Amino acid sequence: MAKAIRRSKNHTESQNWATSLVVPADERLYPLRQIRVKVNGASLKGESDLETPQPALAEAQPLGSETFPDGTIADLVRNPALFQRPAFVIWKDGTARIQECFRYGGHDFIPLKIEPSLFAAIQLPSGVEKCGDAPALLSEIRHYVAQYVEIEPQYLRLVANFVLSTWFADCCEIAPYLWVIGPSSAGKTTLLRILHALCRRAVLASDVTPAALYEVPSVIMPTLLLDEFEVTGKGRDLLRFLRSGSTQGGQVIRRAKISPTFCAKVIVSTQQPSDGALASRAIFIPMLPTSRELPRLDRIAQENVSHYFQPRLLAYRLEHYSVVESRSRPRVPGFTPRISDIASALAAPFLGNPHLEAQLCQDLGVQDKEAQLARHGEPEWAVATAIYHECHRGGTITVGDLAFTVNDGLAESGETYKLSPRAVGDVLRSLGLATEKLGNQGRGFRLTSALRHRVHQLARDLRIKRSDILPYITVDAGYAGPSCYLCEEFGLMVRDDGTKLRSVNPYKRRPGRSLYT
Repeated sequence: MAKAIRRSKNHTESQNWATSLVVPADERLYPLRQIRVKVNGASLKGESDLETPQPALAEAQPLGSETFPDGTIADLVRNPALFQRPAFVIWKDGTARIQECFRYGGHDFIPLKIEPSLFAAIQLPSGVEKCGDAPALLSEIRHYVAQYVEIEPQYLRLVANFVLSTWFADCCEIAPYLWVIGPSSAGKTTLLRILHALCRRAVLASDVTPAALYEVPSVIMPTLLLDEFEVTGKGRDLLRFLRSGSTQGGQVIRRAKISPTFCAKVIVSTQQPSDGALASRAIFIPMLPTSRELPRLDRIAQENVSHYFQPRLLAYRLEHYSVVESRSRPRVPGFTPRISDIASALAAPFLGNPHLEAQLCQDLGVQDKEAQLARHGEPEWAVATAIYHECHRGGTITVGDLAFTVNDGLAESGETYKLSPRAVGDVLRSLGLATEKLGNQGRGFRLTSALRHRVHQLARDLRIKRSDILPYITVDAGYAGPSCYLCEEFGLMVRDDGTKLRSVNPYKRRPGRSLYT
């Protein structure tokens, strides 16, 4: 590996290829000579159907990345001759070439104009190199990361999967967040620098203002790397930015201007966020200090790895982009919706590899269990669980009495906040459950058969199970308490792991029959 990532040979070779570039001082559109690019081990000159722009053409359109109807892909790279200038890599039919401008369909395109300091901070490849398949690439990434930081194997695999997924974030509906947590001296910043060398269009920032963050995704859709994230002061604005930025099409309106927020992100902090909605969008990577002697990641080592991996990861993107973009990604059964979306996004570059997909589901299993536990603290889940518990007794219940049940459940889950009866009523309305006047008792529910059926249906939709309303001793013993035909009908008589619980029905005991069903 150490030999593989040496920069000198490849870097010198790419500079030799770049000597034919014509970069006019007046920045007008002049033709560019071809630059050879290595793809699949061969040195290709790459004859293309693309037209060469004529000198001094006006109305050129700035472009950051585009896939054209005939399969041609244009993507930003660093100009191999002048690293401070952008250029295009043009990919078609397995052939790549680098140009500073090009014409397609009668339109002229030039690289997107990026503020110089931002362009200097963006991690961009300067060429395309031979790449292996997904298992080989992921193995190389894991091997490199493990040299510099101590991470448990399942989390190491998730880090590598995240890196590869950033190269296809623009064709997925969800952009997962990688959240690195741990105490000081755990290697979090080192991992962040490694990810800066590996992820697509990575931008590393340790102290940023919300206004600046809103601008960056609208320019290049980067992978944002945020160090030392804390939810204090301006951190609240960052929370709003992060909540809206994991779903394709996410955007905010600031000062009469719409700014997209969608992009992959890496966040480093000492602890997980207390915001449940934000936590559900992230893959958490815990890190601890280690006694193992690890090599120091200096600037030269980081640049060498960048020059080795960036062209190969770009080649993997160019070769497989059309397949990943068109491939359907069904939800992962058994996972919570957010974790299922994350799994689909991480698995997109696997191209259907069953071994990689199975391993990913196994590695995300721990995250999914944590996500399920985190739901206990959500107001909607707490209220739905409480009404599901109360509907088994019949009669009536007021919103005030239901609030007591809700707050008891929150306290048992370790939550420190409480919900007032008015807040419980608001949540009930959001769940589609309308209260009625119960005389001088106030508002509440008559626990009719129709309402009980609706509540059981709601419990199924929210993945609430019978075990969620029982003492843990009862659940551990495998019992569900009194039988309920609606719980049976909606498949709720199970534990968290799916094991069926036995119910008790003493009123229908027959000679020779057990009390338990």
